[in-house]
Amino acid sequence: MLFMEYLDILNEDGQSTGVRDLKDRVKQNGHWHRVVNLWIVNPQGDILQMKRAPGLTYFPNFWGTVGGHVQAGEHALDAVVRETLEELGISLNPQDLTHIFTDKAEYPWKDKTLRVFRDVYTTVWSGSLMNILLDPREAQQVSWFSRKELQNRYLDKNSEVFPLPQTYLDQLWCKI
Repeated sequence: MLFMEYLDILNEDGQSTGVRDLKDRVKQNGHWHRVVNLWIVNPQGDILQMKRAPGLTYFPNFWGTVGGHVQAGEHALDAVVRETLEELGISLNPQDLTHIFTDKAEYPWKDKTLRVFRDVYTTVWSGSLMNILLDPREAQQVSWFSRKELQNRYLDKNSEVFPLPQTYLDQLWCKI
């Protein structure tokens, strides 16, 4: 059975318009919608990153964090928990997640512009990489990176990291 994913269409202030549409149409038509990111940090301060699967439409083979779309009617916190389970096989307790900021961004991609509000969360996780069950449709590899190493990757314009605006990164480095 084919799963049809619907998203809430937002206005430029991030408020729901009351309209829902298929995810592909929302993106194709450049509508504002909500996504989530989760930055997982271990007790030593290293940051978990995953290398995106080669078959993904957007930024395949790039390193990034857990993330995904907030489905129509879904709360962002629930989306973070769902995405983490889907992508990494890690079941998180919502009480262990901290919302650190919301970012508004427009991404040119091929012949369209993606428009998103990103709710960004963090958590401390002391599990082992051996406990991660990657969904091969989403990711091909995971690794811990020191903060400095990850910051350098974002400064290197040739590095294959999921593109994030400097304003996002500035907020992130202050909060994790």
